[in-house]
Amino acid sequence: MTINQFTNHPALNAASEGIIKVLRECHPNLEIQRHEAQGSPTTTFHIAKHQASLKPIAMIGIATPSAQSTLRARQKQTTLIAFAAVTNPSAAHLADVANVIGVADHPPVEKLVQTIKKVFPTKKKIGIIFNSG
Repeated sequence: MTINQFTNHPALNAASEGIIKVLRECHPNLEIQRHEAQGSPTTTFHIAKHQASLKPIAMIGIATPSAQSTLRARQKQTTLIAFAAVTNPSAAHLADVANVIGVADHPPVEKLVQTIKKVFPTKKKIGIIFNSG
C-alpha cells in the first residue's frame, strides 16, 4: 500500500498518521510506503508514478494534488485509489470514478455563519476569507 502526501501540514499529517494507525491495527504485516511531495505538484506526480510501478493493492493520496496524481498514475483500473483531505472531489475529478473512494474536508460554512450571526447580531454584512490551497 502506498501513501502520497502533498505537504507537511498538521491536518494532512493527522490524516496520514490516522490511516497508517488503522491499517497497522487491522493488518500488522502490511507494507506501507509513504512519501511527501513537499508541496510540489511535479514531485507528487513523480511519487505517484513510482508508487504505481510497485503495483500496490491500494494507493492513497492525501490532499487534492496528491489524490489527482495518484489517480492519473495508477496502471490498472482495478487498483483501489483512496483519498483524504480533498475539499471538492467532484471538481478534482475524483468523484464517480471506478475504484476510487475518499473523504472530503468541507469546511462547516453554515455553522460558521450561524455563529457569526449570534456573536454579531446587528451586523448587516460579513465576509469569509477561504483559501482552498
